[in-house]
Amino acid sequence: MKVVISLFFLSLLFSCKYESKFDLEKDLYRFSEKMENGDTVEVNIDYSACMYAAHEVFTFIKQNDTVFLKAHSEINSFENRKQDIQKRVYNFQILGQLSFENYFKYLKKEDKPKTDIH
Repeated sequence: MKVVISLFFLSLLFSCKYESKFDLEKDLYRFSEKMENGDTVEVNIDYSACMYAAHEVFTFIKQNDTVFLKAHSEINSFENRKQDIQKRVYNFQILGQLSFENYFKYLKKEDKPKTDIH
């Protein structure tokens, strides 16, 4: 009897597959609102130039209906420096200048090829 019960629970465990409906390409400009619990978005930024090598990684995690942000920064030039910002709550404000969503909207508007029309 125990074998039957344990097989039943194992079949329930492996038959349940949850797939998130979050689509980053479609929801990029409101990702903190559209993310579902368990979703993660990672933004990698490499701003190296010439003899200066640096990159940052921003990780957004949604847990318990709250979006958290972790950051890692690393500079590998003449001196090596690393900095980690521990997980903290990410608050998106529609008019906030420092939100990632608004920055992505800015890039969408500003990152267009210039054309001359005669």
